[in-house]
Amino acid sequence: MMSEQPQTTAVFFDLGGVLVDLRLDLMRAAWERLSGITSTHLDRFLFDLGHKTAMDTGKSTPDEVVLALNHHFGLRLTLTEFAGFWNQTLIPRGETNRFVSKVAQQFPTFLLSNTDPVHHAYVTENLSCLSHFRSHVLSYSVGVEKPNAPIYAAAENRAGLNPESLIFIDDLAPNVAAARSRGWNGLLYTDLPSMIRGLADLGVVVHE
Repeated sequence: MMSEQPQTTAVFFDLGGVLVDLRLDLMRAAWERLSGITSTHLDRFLFDLGHKTAMDTGKSTPDEVVLALNHHFGLRLTLTEFAGFWNQTLIPRGETNRFVSKVAQQFPTFLLSNTDPVHHAYVTENLSCLSHFRSHVLSYSVGVEKPNAPIYAAAENRAGLNPESLIFIDDLAPNVAAARSRGWNGLLYTDLPSMIRGLADLGVVVHE
């Protein structure tokens, strides 16, 4: 049960680089085993041609990206096969997950992430801390990525609190800076002990 706090504070966590490790090397290896095509070509398709950004901003659905990928490489992959290698990118951080679960049971807690529907479905199943979050503010739903202002505005509306009552933890400095520019309390993630200290300095102290 969520305990009452003297002053309402909401905490927003980033996903990749905070709640999960990002292992593009594992994803690339899984792609090469599945397709027999070097990952350099996959990187060009996803990143240089903009398909990852299109999926992250909701401009393309995962089905549309798989269709484009099959056409580009002459493959016949299913969405399930795509998800199988794509989700290899995300490795849950167990100790962080346990701590964040405690935060989310004592403070209003939200996810604020640049992500796509495939990755979101995967972490929803594999990160138990997310079951305690009040809501997920996601780039593919909002239509823009951090550090663009509209996704922070959407987060503010979701929390229903003034910016000075919001805390945001992200591993990328531009994303933290964008939150701070709106009056949020921004913490740049480097490691779990530093995050715990930073949250405590802002009044987010977890009780066992």
